[in-house]
Order: sequence, then structure tokens, then C-alpha cells
Amino acid sequence: MKNQKAVIWGYTGTLWMKRKQITLIGPGLSCADLDTLNEYDKEHGGHHAYLPMGINPNKHAVINQMRSIAETNVKHYIGDFYHIDVYLYFEYGQSVIWMTREAGTNIYPACSFSSEQQRENICISFNYYASQGRITNKLYKADTTQVVPLKTDKARLIVEGLPILEVSA
Repeated sequence: MKNQKAVIWGYTGTLWMKRKQITLIGPGLSCADLDTLNEYDKEHGGHHAYLPMGINPNKHAVINQMRSIAETNVKHYIGDFYHIDVYLYFEYGQSVIWMTREAGTNIYPACSFSSEQQRENICISFNYYASQGRITNKLYKADTTQVVPLKTDKARLIVEGLPILEVSA
């Protein structure tokens, strides 16, 4: 289990506001972690996200590019971006394939998989959404410096070609 310190930040429409430093009990986000963000959304308004210690989203160009794209493309379930994608962007080493959909978002690693199981789950998800043929589903490659549109075939080559960095127990 990997515990990590994080900060809850809220986006209020113009600026990210620092709310609270917390410890996430890992690995990954739990339902309780997501419930906490939903409560912050209700209590403070706006949308909330977990960011690593030392990251100020007001000064993080890529997070704000992604936020702007999500707010333009996603009509329902924008919380996917704030509650899940922001966290996973950093968990995946700030190198991701990201999909916006009319009803939500999906984010996939673009460097490596942590296990065969992760590879299988991500490839199933990616291929399911990528094969829908909806013009509202848009793909991007995001890294530490920019977010660029990506064609489905190129994104598929990246995702399906990633190495597995299995960590032995």
C-alpha cells in the first residue's frame, strides 16, 4: 500500500484555490477519496482535484490546457476530469493519452504499464471508446509541456505498444 501526501485544490471558474493537505491511502483513488471530492464540490462550489504536494495548478499550463479542452468538449460528467484525470495525469508520469467525450473523459498512460492486468484493462477501455466512431470523442497526447490532438490510429499504436514494467513483490 502506497500512501501519499496530496493537496485538494478547487477550480472556481477563474482560479484554482488550495483547500486542504491530506494523505491518500493508496494505491490509487478509493471511493471514499472520490466522495471527499464530491463533498468539496458541494460545500465550496466548483470542481475539486487531488494534486501532488508542490504542484500549483494555477502555474501548470498543461493541466489548464486540459481543463479548458474538457470544459469545451464534455457536456456531462465533467467531474471525470477533475476527480480522476488530474490525479492520474501525475500518477502516469505526466505523459498520457487523453480522451474527451460528450459524457466524460478517459485517460491512459503513454509511457508504460505497471502490470499485464493494467495493460489488458486499459486496452479494453481504449478500444471500446475509440471504436465508437463518435465525432464528439476526441483524443490528445499530453505531456509535461503541451496537449496536442491525436488521430485514433496513432493513439492506438502508442497505447498498445507500451512496455510492461512489472514490479516484483
